[in-house]
Amino acid sequence: MLAPLRALPLAAVGITNAVAVIFWASIYGLLSAL
Repeated sequence: MLAPLRALPLAAVGITNAVAVIFWASIYGLLSAL
């Protein structure tokens, strides 16, 4: 029971970091293309 509760925040942080990296990479790519 404790393992899933402990893994959820880690998964949420990992997903958030991935989205943030993709988000900033796309913005950087758009600015570079201009």
